[in-house]
Amino acid sequence: MAISKWPVIALVTLLLLTQPVLAQPDTPTPPTGTTYTHRVLQISPDGRHVAEMQCKNSMVSGVMHYDPAGTRVRLWEMATGVLKWEEYSPANLMPTGSFSPDGKRLLCHGMTIRQQGAEIVESKSNIRLWDIESGQSLDAIELEGEEKLAQLLFLPDSRSLLGVTGVLPDFLMTVKQWDAQSGKLVRTIADFPSPAETILWPSKGPFLGTSAYGIGERQKEDNIINVLSLPDLKLLHSRNIGKDLLIAVALSPDGKKLVYKTYTTPLNETYTDRSYLWDIQTDIVTPLAAPDGAHFGALSYEFSADGQTLIGCGLGSGETGPATHVWTWNGQTGELEQTLTFDTNIEAFLSSPFQARLLPDGKGFIAANGEGRVELRSMEDGSLIRTFE
Repeated sequence: MAISKWPVIALVTLLLLTQPVLAQPDTPTPPTGTTYTHRVLQISPDGRHVAEMQCKNSMVSGVMHYDPAGTRVRLWEMATGVLKWEEYSPANLMPTGSFSPDGKRLLCHGMTIRQQGAEIVESKSNIRLWDIESGQSLDAIELEGEEKLAQLLFLPDSRSLLGVTGVLPDFLMTVKQWDAQSGKLVRTIADFPSPAETILWPSKGPFLGTSAYGIGERQKEDNIINVLSLPDLKLLHSRNIGKDLLIAVALSPDGKKLVYKTYTTPLNETYTDRSYLWDIQTDIVTPLAAPDGAHFGALSYEFSADGQTLIGCGLGSGETGPATHVWTWNGQTGELEQTLTFDTNIEAFLSSPFQARLLPDGKGFIAANGEGRVELRSMEDGSLIRTFE
């Protein structure tokens, strides 16, 4: 799952065109004229490569201007920091993506917005696939008519892609499967065991979490988190979390633990965010331990490959004001184990939120800060190991 202000960012690519986006609670609004950098970091499953997807859009006189250059996609070698290749995707609204489980391909998708002045005259989904070794562009999936792509992910065999599509303005979602090699539609999954307005929460194993995004009439209904097996999409477990807005989900690779974060009053002025650890086998839910003396502003969570460590990153308070943090918890008990704090330029954070991704061995993490650097840091003390440029 891509890391950003809103971990449901893939669905927001559809909603941004017709509905206002909620601001992160307790976060000041950047001034007019700010350039927003949307950045997604990914680490290949074998730990050999680091990918960054980055696009920049500007707010001018209250109007967002989308960069026609699209998204810059860069791939580095982890061991040396050497840039392997650089390509561009036409997507210029909330790009996201992932490596295939076999580490051979990189996926990037998002919306391409075309403007005439302040007016949006065209919006369409854009999907790109690249070969990791050569950087060669591969065939992308085929969409039908006015269909928009909300989410797309590889299935465990790397040969298939699972995605959620919809047609504006109804937001009625359809789950589909494509052949990752040819881009051809394999099937439309009419009996997908989740609501029509589906969000997919991938894991690093053969399991998938789902929920609904809770917009419009959906807010009157309880939100259900489902856990499915892959690739058969069999429903294994469900949990009703009431009418809280679900913001972030992380599912352990073995499908036994799930962390989720909620806002209790998403459409009112008072926000309360809480995070929980769900032991799926026992069906016991416990609050995730919150750091002392800091607003628990985690924007995302991720389990390590062995499920023993949980990492989160976001904005909290430091000794001299707002600061970015990386927190780690015991992935089995939810006990807070470590807090790493980094100085924050608040304007830089707002225009490009801090992100962190765990290395497969759990000994370090890749971070991208508001000042634009992509760095490899030690999990032990947060010290800088390497910069990717």
